Amino acid sequence: MLDLSYLHNLKKIPQHLISNFSKLQIFRMWLVQTRDYPNEDNVLYGGNEKLMEELKGLQH
Repeated sequence: MLDLSYLHNLKKIPQHLISNFSKLQIFRMWLVQTRDYPNEDNVLYGGNEKLMEELKGLQH
């Protein structure tokens, strides 16, 4: 389980971090205030597309 709920200052989640948790069954991100932290390696930067790709990687 990875619970990122209520992280008011979350700035970065590196690419391939979440998808490397091969046994991850529960992922929570509730009421997270992300800042637009400019970094290509950040799945929180530029919308949710990178985050969705990261989560889809868990299915494989």
